[in-house]
Amino acid sequence: MALASGLLWGRDPHLGEAGVSNKFKAAGAASGATVRLYYGSSTGQTAVSGCTNVYVGIANASVLGEATAASNGAAIHEASVPGGWTGLTRYLQAVDLSDCRSVRTGADRFAAPHADRAAAGQFREREKP
Repeated sequence: MALASGLLWGRDPHLGEAGVSNKFKAAGAASGATVRLYYGSSTGQTAVSGCTNVYVGIANASVLGEATAASNGAAIHEASVPGGWTGLTRYLQAVDLSDCRSVRTGADRFAAPHADRAAAGQFREREKP
């Protein structure tokens, strides 16, 4: 599986937007599987509930949400990101609960919302994957 947020796939760190809704995407899950997304502010270990001896690489991880994988293995969860995350890096990891597989922990740095950056003259066009 692969994990991305915001508009980018496969870049580390990704550029998410704080203070607005972001789409968090996982790819490569089993069709119909529940994919649980975890986040936290530092690396470490947190046990995955429902999966024996499986850990995410995030200290004191919280659950961001869950999504059901489509037939192509893609699972998308949309969630609002607190405005206080502007400029902060959060660690993200997805777990396919059908077989307890997880992806490498990824880092996501959150920028101010697009409108705020544009107003401040700080907007930079996002790279295309």
